[in-house]
Amino acid sequence: MKQLLRKKDKDYYWALLAILPVLIFFIFFLLYPQIINLRYSITNYDGFSKDFKIIGLSNFARFFKGIDPKGIVSFRNTLTFSFFSLLFGIPLQMVLALTFYNGVKGNAFFKGLFYVPSVISLVIISVAWNNILQYRGLLNRLLEMVELAPFDWLGSPKTAMGCFIFINAWQFTGYGTIIYLAGLSSIPEEILESASMDGAVGLKKYFYITLPLMMHSITIGLFMGLTGSLQMFILPFILTGGGPLNSTITFAMNIYNNAFIMQRFGYAAALSIIFTLFIGVVTIFQMRFTRKREVSY
Repeated sequence: MKQLLRKKDKDYYWALLAILPVLIFFIFFLLYPQIINLRYSITNYDGFSKDFKIIGLSNFARFFKGIDPKGIVSFRNTLTFSFFSLLFGIPLQMVLALTFYNGVKGNAFFKGLFYVPSVISLVIISVAWNNILQYRGLLNRLLEMVELAPFDWLGSPKTAMGCFIFINAWQFTGYGTIIYLAGLSSIPEEILESASMDGAVGLKKYFYITLPLMMHSITIGLFMGLTGSLQMFILPFILTGGGPLNSTITFAMNIYNNAFIMQRFGYAAALSIIFTLFIGVVTIFQMRFTRKREVSY
């Protein structure tokens, strides 16, 4: 018995030693900065001066009272971008996953083709699409070739956000497709064959059999897509700088502007805490909603 306890103690210490590097990284590079950020959120710290005062919850009140007009606009833009990115992206990913699952000519080639954009740096993606969508860009040149009037795609509030939604969906289509394809591949063939024998075919089979059985993958895909789209920063930062008329400024971008351009570091810290809590609450509800609908087999 004593030997067994000693062995368990040794296993415990070895396990602790194995996770120690990750634990140290988490404490010093994730937990500690969050604690410091929480401290700055109740001050008027400008990011440089050591002389700053504690002002309580004034920074939080500034946002919720609407004193910062860009705060509410950026929050609304972020929700719009996230909602339509998921609304447009997820069905497209699932259709492609189902297409690849059923098999098409050149299956492996098209899988790689769709997946490539998701591994390219978002900075490179932004620069490439800027050359396509700017007023004298490739898209307008093609329109002029067919005698259509050019359009300022990124310079109009009516189309700029739509361009970002399209680019985001295009870039991560392959990533989501792989997740849903893995979910489809994990469904036992016997279940699908039994459903077909019982008369479940076409869309009826997909919505009542296939979709519930791949809900595990949908939970993961929706979580990744939701958290990624809510944190969108690089695309509007490079392409429009938040314009035109603040129509593409996101919440993450507003945090950056307050901290490093307007030197309101304390207010930016408060915004980051509000944003973190919001993402946490949204993802918790999303996980609960989708996990309740997961089916085991």
